[in-house]
Amino acid sequence: MECAGRGLNFWSYQATQEIVYQEYLAKSLADKYSNLSLQMDKIIHDANAEISLLRDKISTLELDRQHIQRKNHELAEAYRVKNRDHLQARELYDKLKRRTSYSKVQSAALETVDRTLHTSSAIGGSFARKTGEMGISQQVMGETQKLPQHQKLPVNSQGVEQVHSRQRSGSAN
Repeated sequence: MECAGRGLNFWSYQATQEIVYQEYLAKSLADKYSNLSLQMDKIIHDANAEISLLRDKISTLELDRQHIQRKNHELAEAYRVKNRDHLQARELYDKLKRRTSYSKVQSAALETVDRTLHTSSAIGGSFARKTGEMGISQQVMGETQKLPQHQKLPVNSQGVEQVHSRQRSGSAN
């Protein structure tokens, strides 16, 4: 009986040791689970914070993009307006330049006509004198200009009239 009692005591000791060991394993696994759970909660919290930060950054960048797009549109519109104004100014400048050029050509033509009339009067006609006395005028670009009074034409040594600088062919002035 003693032998059976010792066997029972050993079995009871082994069962107790097994229970203690299983409790130790359960406790260590519970600690590991709680640590992993805390780590997972921290990771989830950090990820959510980063997602929130990135969403805020995206919304800020979207507002910046809209602002830049609006500014780009305004600049493009301002460029179109300035370009249109520049083209209008260029057209007005070209018109004025043409008027000036036409005025110079007309002035040169009037001088030539006057010289021709003066030459014809010097030859014996009184036509230039009569037209000069009558005050013949010509409409030039909306302005009335009086024909110039008789001038002596430059004549070279052979008696040929010299051409005015504005009458030369190829002259752009």
